Amino acid sequence: MNGQVTPQLALPGDGNLSALGLIGADGLTVDQVNEELRRGAKFVVYPYVISFIVVTLKRGSNVYFVPAGKSSIAKGLPFLGISLALGWWGFPWGFVFTPYAIARVLTGGKNVTKALVEALNNNANEAAALVAKAAAAEGPRSGVLQTVPEPVAVQPAQTHKIPAVAAAPASHPAGWHRDPHGRARLRYWDGQAWTEHTHD
Repeated sequence: MNGQVTPQLALPGDGNLSALGLIGADGLTVDQVNEELRRGAKFVVYPYVISFIVVTLKRGSNVYFVPAGKSSIAKGLPFLGISLALGWWGFPWGFVFTPYAIARVLTGGKNVTKALVEALNNNANEAAALVAKAAAAEGPRSGVLQTVPEPVAVQPAQTHKIPAVAAAPASHPAGWHRDPHGRARLRYWDGQAWTEHTHD
């Protein structure tokens, strides 16, 4: 990729991403998505416009995962249709926003890969908890990520000495789990031992 660093998710590698509501990423693990990102996959949002005479609403789709080598235009066609049918009817903004939305969809949508990966990594504790929960449940997608979240300041991890006798969840995969010491809400289990990384 011309010397550019490919954004990578810093979440537990075997976690299922379905809880994050990323369309097209259902059933994929973090490792699989990271491999696709290295090959050129991307996360995309499609703008669309709906107008009602004097009110014009400019919106964005859910976040779509587009695997490497696949067209991102095809996934945006429903949003193109919405803008073509409903975008023009607002004065004056329907005439301004609709051509922009149409052009953006026809050029493959807005690539939000870097922003999404940064936001998920900055909120890794919350995202990892969702991923771990989805991996345990292995049920249908429960959440919908409507737009790229703004990065939120995450409190620095608290450090505690962990007694060697802490109960080990032998059947649990690496990930965020309830803190067996009760000092925090979550503590990271690396697959072999509890770490000092916690989150309230």
